[in-house]
Amino acid sequence: AGIDLYLPPVFARVHPRFHTPWVAIVVYGLAGMLMAALGQAGTSVRGAYDVMVSMTIITTFLPFLALFAAMAWAQGQPAGPGALPRAGPRHLDPGAAAGEKPDGGRTGPGHRGDRGSGH
Repeated sequence: AGIDLYLPPVFARVHPRFHTPWVAIVVYGLAGMLMAALGQAGTSVRGAYDVMVSMTIITTFLPFLALFAAMAWAQGQPAGPGALPRAGPRHLDPGAAAGEKPDGGRTGPGHRGDRGSGH
């Protein structure tokens, strides 16, 4: 963050003993505590718990949303010359996802169309 100059350089300060970006950690922690306190202002303990659960669910969901959006975007882009083909089928048959055979399960031994060929 501070190293890449996306944030002020103070965020890149590394603690001499623990070798961690301590300013960034402190600011992030204070911002989280402030948001939690503002979200719980004027509520009961149950209401505060509900707010914390909601915040956890939302903040956990956002990275997954970004991941799936990036995948959808990437599938629309042309592959580079050294790209490997993606794994899996090009399309998904809903019946195949349910475990059905492509012909509706009408093949195999005992089917009227089976002439005893052994295949």
